[in-house]
Amino acid sequence: MLKIIELNHQKLKSQQIVDFAYTENLIPKYYEFYEQWLARKLNGSIQYLDTPQAAKRQSIRNLFAECKSALVFLFSHLEMKKYLDEQAYKNKMAAFVLGYDGIDYHHHIRKSLNAIIKDHFFYTKTVVCVDTMPLLERDLAYQAGLGFIGKNSMLIHPIYGSQVMIGTILLDHKLDLSQKMVVSSGCGDCQNCLQACPTNAILSPFTVDAAKCISAFTIEQMKRLDPPQGFKSQNYIFGCDACQNVCPFNIEAQKKVKANQSGEKAAFIEDYFLKNELPSIETRLNQLSNHAYKKQFKDSVLERTGRVGMLKNIEHLTD
Repeated sequence: MLKIIELNHQKLKSQQIVDFAYTENLIPKYYEFYEQWLARKLNGSIQYLDTPQAAKRQSIRNLFAECKSALVFLFSHLEMKKYLDEQAYKNKMAAFVLGYDGIDYHHHIRKSLNAIIKDHFFYTKTVVCVDTMPLLERDLAYQAGLGFIGKNSMLIHPIYGSQVMIGTILLDHKLDLSQKMVVSSGCGDCQNCLQACPTNAILSPFTVDAAKCISAFTIEQMKRLDPPQGFKSQNYIFGCDACQNVCPFNIEAQKKVKANQSGEKAAFIEDYFLKNELPSIETRLNQLSNHAYKKQFKDSVLERTGRVGMLKNIEHLTD
């Protein structure tokens, strides 16, 4: 086993890392459930989940054959969530869009984890994973003891809630680190998320129909298709936090942080989409070329969805 150099907790905090854990449990607990979910075609517009790559998620070693262990990190955007709640904008976006200074969380996580590797694991083979990799990252975080799976299928940390993104470093060695206890469940009899979903996308506890999910529709569906029934009730133009807003763990977690908005890109997105009326935003987007849109929103999560995808979201709200 290799010893890990003590990670600087203040440095982790500056990267919005609120917790991390070590695990040698590399076989997903919920892979069979995931297979059944795909077989029912509940992935909707999230087509990349149902490809030949999907089978790789059965074992981390399908992704990284030499893998012996993993460090799993949670990156929080809870301070941004609290800021947006206090602003109470009529137009809404999921908090992760403006979190991390408005930079695409994939970029932020990769940069942060690569810096940790450079400082501590330069001597060993590693693979950095975010949610674009064929890895069941919520399952891995659960097995690492970083939380439990909620009835809305989100990972819920007992202290920091579910307003987190997951980043992982896979290693080809075991480390001399203790492993956290797995938190088996925390929802109890709570049904808040099921009752709060405006489109009834949570079919039953732990089962989400992505075809009905506002988040999936606004982010993954780039064609001009009809939205799920109930879409207009929330005024979300990108992403959706409806099920997370009512989670008792998130409500408690938010009481412990200060509202914070930071980053030029976050401020630009806020000004563009949240401080203007929808018809005005629609006009501006119609006047942009696709190239100009991508240039304006480069390195944000809005870049991938594209101008046409964002127009689709807004047009359905203004119909």
